[in-house]
Amino acid sequence: MSMLQSRQVQVEKEILALMQTKERLSARVEQIRDALSQDKLGRLRIEELPRRPVAILRRELGLGDDPELPLRHLENYAGLKPGYFLGKVGLSVSGEELRSGRIGAYSALFCLVEPGEEPDGDTVSALPEGKWALLRFTGTHSEAPPHYKRLLTELKDRGEEIAGDGVEFTLVDYGLTEDPELFVTEIQIPVKNA
Repeated sequence: MSMLQSRQVQVEKEILALMQTKERLSARVEQIRDALSQDKLGRLRIEELPRRPVAILRRELGLGDDPELPLRHLENYAGLKPGYFLGKVGLSVSGEELRSGRIGAYSALFCLVEPGEEPDGDTVSALPEGKWALLRFTGTHSEAPPHYKRLLTELKDRGEEIAGDGVEFTLVDYGLTEDPELFVTEIQIPVKNA
């Protein structure tokens, strides 16, 4: 009886893990569907976003640096499982750099933490809830600087003030398509009324 009960507990854990994987995959499919919709491309949006837990690696990266090696470091250090990272991995730009208008480097690399993931405590942080300015564009991180300039100009014109570090997510890239015309990246900057 004890052996059967032990096996039952193990099967229930496996079912829970599969259900969490299914939820993550469904969320990723919806995120990709949303990223490929044309109505949000090139348009500044202001949205209320919830607090988003992240595993973070605070390390400066140049605008042209490949984030793969630091991502593997974060993955190992935080104890995250590889896979399903598309749309979950982001780069951060410090609020000071954003306010100066000279985006020269990223200040950190992070990965959104989803239900069922438990990263190492030293890496855990969060993107704060609140009002965020969002701008999606066709391209990848290397093509972001002119979009930051445009976004910062539009925020100033609207009377919005930068309220913290900005983040940048590649939503569609080589992980989904070989066609660079379909790549989508989104800049997100927390804002408040000036």
